[in-house]
Amino acid sequence: MTTKSRLLAAAAAVALLGAGGYALTARAASPQVLTMYVLPGGMGFVGPDHLHHDTIAPANLVLRAGQPVTLRVVNFDDGMHTIYAPGLKLDLVIRPGVHYKKPINAATSDTQGKKDPDVDNERTIKPTVSTVTFTPAKAGEFRWHCLVPCDGGKTKRWDMTNSFDGPDQDGFMAGYFKVLPAKPSL
Repeated sequence: MTTKSRLLAAAAAVALLGAGGYALTARAASPQVLTMYVLPGGMGFVGPDHLHHDTIAPANLVLRAGQPVTLRVVNFDDGMHTIYAPGLKLDLVIRPGVHYKKPINAATSDTQGKKDPDVDNERTIKPTVSTVTFTPAKAGEFRWHCLVPCDGGKTKRWDMTNSFDGPDQDGFMAGYFKVLPAKPSL
């Protein structure tokens, strides 16, 4: 082996050790998995009008540019929703929760063994999970909001009204993705 070959081999070994052994191993980054929850009016946050409103929580998430993200949204509401963030080219349709009739069981009986009709006939929502995987291309703050009108009844769709930042109320049916710069490569 020539002196030049030995020097190149030694330099490669030093570079490999200095990089923590990652110089020769290129692996795809595994996705960061984040979960958001859609809460119907009765479960949602209280607004300035002192009423509960439909809510997607948490409303703000931190991501990293160049790192894949799997976003899971668990919907406890019986309505469809979306997470629309045009700056990230993200448009997730969130499937509605599914109605089902609660089964009759001993836990819903009174002390004399009679069934409570208000409890036994209660319809319940089975949550659904909608997912999307995407990779933010650049750092920045990207606003998202829901495109589907909701929060009706006595709340008069307050969470869908414009806020200072755009469509929908921040912290209810709107929020931000804060995308940090990509990690420097080794």
